[in-house]
Amino acid sequence: MEIQPVLRLQSFFPSTNNIRASWISNGDETNNLPTPKYNAAMLREILLGESEEKRREVFENMPAASDTFILLKVWLHQRNLDEGFGAFTPFIISMYMVYLAQQKKINMFMSSYQLLRNVLLHLGEADLSRSGITLCKVQGKEGTPTLNDFASNYEVIFVDDSGFLNICASVSLLTWNRVRCEAALALKILDSSSGRRSFDELFMTPNDFLSSMDHIVRIDEAELEAAFRSKHIIQTLKSPKLTLLDSGMSISRSILPSIVDLLQQALNGRTSLIALESRKGTKSEVDSELKNYEGISLGFVIDPEKDWSPLIKGPEADQIEEAKKFRNFWGEKAQLRRFQDGTICEAVVFPATNLYERRLITKQIVTYILERHLNIKNLTYVADQLENILKKPMVENYGSGEEANAAVMKAMESLGRQLRDLSDAPLTVTSIQGTSPAFRCTDVFPPIPGLVQGDNNCLKKKGPVMIPVFTRSTMPTYVAPMEVILTLEASNKWPDDLKALRRLKAAFYITICKELSSKYGLIAYPTPTFVDVLKDGFVFRLRIAYPREVNLARTFKDTDGVLKQRDTAFSIQLEKDTVILPKLSGALYGLQSQYPSFGTAARLAKRWIAGHMLSLQVPELVTELLVASIYLDLPPGSIGPISPQIGFLQFLRKVARTNWSAVPLILNFNKLLGVEEIADMELQFSSQRSSLPPLVLYTSYTKNPKLLTADGPTLPVLARAMLLASETLKLLEDNLSRFKPAITDLKMLFRPATTAFDAVIRLNPKMVAKRHMNLDAKTSGKPAEILPLEKIDTIPLVGFEPVSLYIEELKECYGDIARFFYDSYGGFAIGVLWDKDALGDMDFKVSNVKARKLNQEGKLSINFGAIVQDFSVIGKDLVDPVCLGVLYNQKQGHH
Repeated sequence: MEIQPVLRLQSFFPSTNNIRASWISNGDETNNLPTPKYNAAMLREILLGESEEKRREVFENMPAASDTFILLKVWLHQRNLDEGFGAFTPFIISMYMVYLAQQKKINMFMSSYQLLRNVLLHLGEADLSRSGITLCKVQGKEGTPTLNDFASNYEVIFVDDSGFLNICASVSLLTWNRVRCEAALALKILDSSSGRRSFDELFMTPNDFLSSMDHIVRIDEAELEAAFRSKHIIQTLKSPKLTLLDSGMSISRSILPSIVDLLQQALNGRTSLIALESRKGTKSEVDSELKNYEGISLGFVIDPEKDWSPLIKGPEADQIEEAKKFRNFWGEKAQLRRFQDGTICEAVVFPATNLYERRLITKQIVTYILERHLNIKNLTYVADQLENILKKPMVENYGSGEEANAAVMKAMESLGRQLRDLSDAPLTVTSIQGTSPAFRCTDVFPPIPGLVQGDNNCLKKKGPVMIPVFTRSTMPTYVAPMEVILTLEASNKWPDDLKALRRLKAAFYITICKELSSKYGLIAYPTPTFVDVLKDGFVFRLRIAYPREVNLARTFKDTDGVLKQRDTAFSIQLEKDTVILPKLSGALYGLQSQYPSFGTAARLAKRWIAGHMLSLQVPELVTELLVASIYLDLPPGSIGPISPQIGFLQFLRKVARTNWSAVPLILNFNKLLGVEEIADMELQFSSQRSSLPPLVLYTSYTKNPKLLTADGPTLPVLARAMLLASETLKLLEDNLSRFKPAITDLKMLFRPATTAFDAVIRLNPKMVAKRHMNLDAKTSGKPAEILPLEKIDTIPLVGFEPVSLYIEELKECYGDIARFFYDSYGGFAIGVLWDKDALGDMDFKVSNVKARKLNQEGKLSINFGAIVQDFSVIGKDLVDPVCLGVLYNQKQGHH
């Protein structure tokens, strides 16, 4: 405070110049331009003590203020808003509490929760970017600057008690806008969640920049230096060198407003928020690491209603000045177009032939504008790095597969109308529900109509269907049937005997087949358990569900001839297939309709699970429900992640960081579960935890905690998945947070570590029916052959996958001593883990001889050599050499 008479506060008005530009420009720039950032930095040093004294006085008179301040600091830190360039620091939030106390918005009688709610409420509603706020009671008087003086020189205005210092002088407008959005979101979480859950979401769960933004553009320091010398910057900044000096010689801070203005003009409402990532990047960091974290990172929250339009409509041709500005801004992209309403306007069109490309129109705009105006060419754009995993480059206009899923739904709707119009069937069809993943838009690789499976060497026609020709050359590529459940109208003539019921359903299949063929010319093929129908190139597998069939499957006679009921493996599976799965499929499709990124995020999650050879242990429906829980837990009014990549990141966080032994996963579809029902589920979970599966799922349609996860994942598999998710997340976040990514091929995150297995069964790639789905399937060469729909006159070979049949036989033979792991999307290897409990020596008995041999001690020990030989014999042409791991080698004493 002693230096205050020497440095007069009036000398640091926002509009005053306190830097000689000639220091760095040899006198060729004016000294009349203001230096607001430098002035604020000086005032901060002079007045910091007074501000701290004011804060201490208010906090001492408000008992709950300190606890609230701690909560707010944690809240900011979990969102990475409190440190780095342009940050909203804890000091600012504490002074904002002082301001609210001064305005009597909070008082000493409020609890910590009440204070927290009020601070968040006013943060969400305040507008510090236009009118600004002040702690000074005589602002604009007694020699102090007016708020307009501050507004002319700063993006965010919050003036201290002296009336001279803008506390938010270094805060970026982008950061302030994000603070407001996060505060509004926090209030929704407080209002919509229980106390424990809202506390966890706000203060315990990291919500960093990467997971909050749909798209992120990163521009490193080298590109910014070149951009700073561009014609646009020279024209925009009145004195670039003085601006650089005022910004502490930081090119990032100097050029940021110009970049943001360009992007806001270009995007024009396509984003609901543009945010700045705050990075620390201190001088103490290693130079190489520091270089990696210098630059500007801007995030975009996409407005889904506007972003997917490929057209940017400009002024009409007769508006000469506006049209000229439009052409100058967009350059060669601008062109005159006539619209349906007869107007002729300037317009820009960014090409997009599928949903994947339409999701990336913002990327096209940002990269084009930055290159055109600032000559920024080598930037990093975070949006679609993972979606390449889902592409089929050999199929034209496939994108990432969403159109293929949509085509299945369209064909299904048409078939549904035809099924309801069948007149010769004894009973009419009242309900049609698809249960395959494609019907909920979660099929990792949806079928492509007309895709040629193979030549005459591996297929031949038999009646209306194709059947395999078993040769050693190649296996027909896999085509999945689209499973559909039909419900017929009620009738008292349905039999009460399961065998009679099945015969009656078989008769219905024949009738449906005949009528679809005669009335609509569809190719259909009946079997005793289903009927396959070829429609628009897709094969729909129709099955009839009888509501009482599950009860009939549970019914049995005891020794006294009394009818009783009990669950059996068959009745449970029947209930899942015909009752639960149709309901869950409908709910998940509804979620996809509400959140368009859900389906693709679920497909990425399923591909990741399969890539680490956990397909057999983690049911695909369980993975889909894990992803669905992320979208169901969103606060009311939230649009959710627009980018599927963000949905996948949040899935990894969910798997890695959830304590599955302590909490169940409850999916409240359509809000069908009330508060009491959810409480009952949580109580049941707590009281029965020891007898429940490692991962417990409840939904609006499944109250039985064992129904969905009784078959997996087991505890070791769940622990493995959590570890893999944690490591994948760590690598992915680090890579996507860099200005120059260290990993260019993210497929490595989807590859398994086969060294973890005791044995690896190598498969002949040509004999794997799903080889076209393999992570390393060919991406160049002759495109896949696709027949026109009018030339498809035979039902393709569907559901035929020898690898699955091989694994089932392995389980049947050796499931008691080994566990098998496989990538169900065209994996070329099967992992084998020996069951450690089954490896011990056993007494010589006939019942113990299986897969064992007599050792020198007269005991039966595992005969690894014979088992491995059996693997090859059972697999025959399917299996290449079997590689054995460490455990086998230790047992045998050789390599």
